[in-house]
Amino acid sequence: MNEKEFNELIAQLEKAGRKPEVCDVKIPVYRNPVHCGSPTGIGDVVEKGEDWYPSSKFEEGKVYRALAIGDSMEQMQIYDGDTLTLVAGGRIKDGDVVLVALDDDFTVKAYLEDEDGEKWLVAYNEKYPSIRLHEGMKIEVKGRVIDVSKGEPRASSRESRRLVRLQKERSMTKKEITPQQVSQALKKIAPMVMMGRQWYAVYRTMADLRLVSENDFDQFISMVTVEVPQHPCLPTRLELHRMATLSFTKPVASWRADNAPVQGKRFVAYLNIAREMKDLLEVA
Repeated sequence: MNEKEFNELIAQLEKAGRKPEVCDVKIPVYRNPVHCGSPTGIGDVVEKGEDWYPSSKFEEGKVYRALAIGDSMEQMQIYDGDTLTLVAGGRIKDGDVVLVALDDDFTVKAYLEDEDGEKWLVAYNEKYPSIRLHEGMKIEVKGRVIDVSKGEPRASSRESRRLVRLQKERSMTKKEITPQQVSQALKKIAPMVMMGRQWYAVYRTMADLRLVSENDFDQFISMVTVEVPQHPCLPTRLELHRMATLSFTKPVASWRADNAPVQGKRFVAYLNIAREMKDLLEVA
């Protein structure tokens, strides 16, 4: 494409209501990440490569790019993995998002001068405190953020697990289970229960299905006592309460062998009872 063709293309885009910008300035891209979180040392600054950027986006100063890490600016839509374009030099004003070196540690925050004349670096995530600047600090503004390029989207593993557990719980409650079916299932599961504490596996399954109220052990004990009064190891509130810890406080689908109140074959026994109770209720 020659210069004439390029200018014609720009004119066509502008006529169509677009606002094309020419990337006409070569800028460095730094390998070092900048921290959107607690101030953190950045180490030796190393250039990763170069990129192009439109000079119309800024008036003066050195422009560069760096990767953002951390979550203290999420309410400003700056997320872990985004690429920040920064311009070094020039004055900063209220509302600017800046990369600041504080006593040789670096952080990205919003700048504010409040009604009392105090200067702040404001975190846009309530998990992090804002930082009041004072004369005793060694402060240097390294750049003002002028653009944010979104990184590859990444889902939170914790949130994904929570959503999957919720879906499992919802799917378990779709089928209506009658009191008669619960009665039959309790009688059929009773021979598998070899000690009072193992009734917890039955309780947890019924709680997952919302057949008993969460942590209402008395309700569950009453149901078991009515259905299998001659069982040699009827549950007690103390025994059930002792088992309600670690991963056993969660739905059976989330039980983990490495984070359970019992280990090895005992864990497998609890898990088998819980699964069998679920099968009994589903086919009853």
